Amino acid sequence: MSKVNFSANITTENLSDISKYNIEINDLQVNYENNSHINGKVKLQNLISPIINLDIVGMVDLHEMAFLNNDNVQINSGQIQLELKGQTSLPNWYGGLKSILVMSDINSKLNIQSANFYIATYNIKELNTTALINNDSLKIQTLNCKINEQYLQNADATIIKWKNLFLSDRPFLQVNLNANMPKLVLDSLIKKQDNTQTKPSGAKLQPIILANANIKIDNLIYMTVGAKNLTLNTHIESNATNQFIKVEMASDLIKYNLFSANNLKLNGRMISNKFIIDKIDFKAFGGNINGSGYLVPGEQKNDFAIDFIANQININRLFTEMENFNQKILTDKNIRGITNIDLQARGSFTKEWKIIKPSMKATAVINIKNGELINFEPLMGLQKYINRDFTHIKFGELNNTLYLSDQIVEIPEMAILSNVINIKVRGKHNLNNEIDYHLAVKARELLHQTNNQTDNVDDYGYINYDDTRGITLYVRVYGKPGNYKYELFDREQRKISRQEAARQEQENIKTNIKAEMNNFSQDTSLLIVRPEDNKPKAYQIEWTNTDTQKVDKKTYTKPKKKLNIEWE
Repeated sequence: MSKVNFSANITTENLSDISKYNIEINDLQVNYENNSHINGKVKLQNLISPIINLDIVGMVDLHEMAFLNNDNVQINSGQIQLELKGQTSLPNWYGGLKSILVMSDINSKLNIQSANFYIATYNIKELNTTALINNDSLKIQTLNCKINEQYLQNADATIIKWKNLFLSDRPFLQVNLNANMPKLVLDSLIKKQDNTQTKPSGAKLQPIILANANIKIDNLIYMTVGAKNLTLNTHIESNATNQFIKVEMASDLIKYNLFSANNLKLNGRMISNKFIIDKIDFKAFGGNINGSGYLVPGEQKNDFAIDFIANQININRLFTEMENFNQKILTDKNIRGITNIDLQARGSFTKEWKIIKPSMKATAVINIKNGELINFEPLMGLQKYINRDFTHIKFGELNNTLYLSDQIVEIPEMAILSNVINIKVRGKHNLNNEIDYHLAVKARELLHQTNNQTDNVDDYGYINYDDTRGITLYVRVYGKPGNYKYELFDREQRKISRQEAARQEQENIKTNIKAEMNNFSQDTSLLIVRPEDNKPKAYQIEWTNTDTQKVDKKTYTKPKKKLNIEWE
């Protein structure tokens, strides 16, 4: 204290009993160091277990509060204009701050101006706000500051049970927050900030938090992810071991590298370390996408699962914005069309949010309409063997289910009816840019058109000449981009096709036999019923056991036993 001035009135009923003393201090003036000061009145009753009433105003220069600094707190500069009214009871003079807070009934106003301080891993700069304390409730009004160089504007918060931060090792807080951030670079909040003036502390305050927050962020940046007009409505329940966070999120625009999504709406939950997406809807690639999933962040990787249904997706935009799925065989330069996709996928990201290819497993049910393949290299090479122009292939509709596992996309057999040629295709596509396709085309298909192909489409779509008659040509295409190889006699595909044909024929035979047997059993004309069939029948069985003897070369039979059986 650099200066203390006051006048006091002391009254008592008993000079020898200090518990009866009443002290009224008027015109109190206290200066601390050069700038901090308070003025006001103080009343004390009972000097043994005092009751203190305060009515003071003043200013605290935060630069002069260095005695409050510790391993996690560094106060630098700023001012607090304070108005303090309240009452507290002390069991004794040695109870300290906790005793004062427990027994206090405080009503005060703190006007904080241009405060700069460091707490834990966060640098707080240019903090301006008004804090209203009403006993155990703390209201923060119009808070503006920079947190790790991120602006927070016009934030309002209500903190209930704020005294618990000082009174308990496991405090309970209830928080309601409304805030606006014009720009948030999330990396700077997540990553630990270096501060050479502080030391890490082994003791961490882990309060139980019950919080509701409504946050609006005009521009969000996190690594390569950006968002505009992002709103977050969250409900948080957190303690030292578990946390539950319910999130409702909406954003006008989300960008990740070349990918962009509009009108994003998400409902999710975080339980402990698992973020569950109950529902997500957004517009992307010219269509609509909705689904669900989950994300489990970890120290080494981030596991995820997604179940998406995408409708009316522009395939060219899909390949462009997804950077051709990190492969070079089929790119955005080669494909056009509109697709519907039902996707289930599981896998992991690195800490930098890059897909770990070996972890990926997926099933995709696809439907493509008005599709086009343009300068698709694996088919372009067929021009050496088949007199057709494969530079621009158009097909009406394509359906299939693709499977991804062990970095291999398996393509079950599908029929492609196109303006150039009708073929069946199956094969495998390796994520390391290697293919193994098996094609089947009817020899008679090659005789129907010339290279012009103008007569391969009618009013109802592409004409299918691939019937069960005629010779089938089997072709294998395999290799990597720039080095594809072709086998015109694909023995593997021929063997599989024969096995499939034999299996199908067996199924047809079984089906026909079952149908015939069913018809036979239902044919009542085969059942002939006569009137005498309903009469009881009597049966008689008679037999004789004989011995045969020879006498003078003559044979005669001697009956021994006779048995009669009758039944109805």
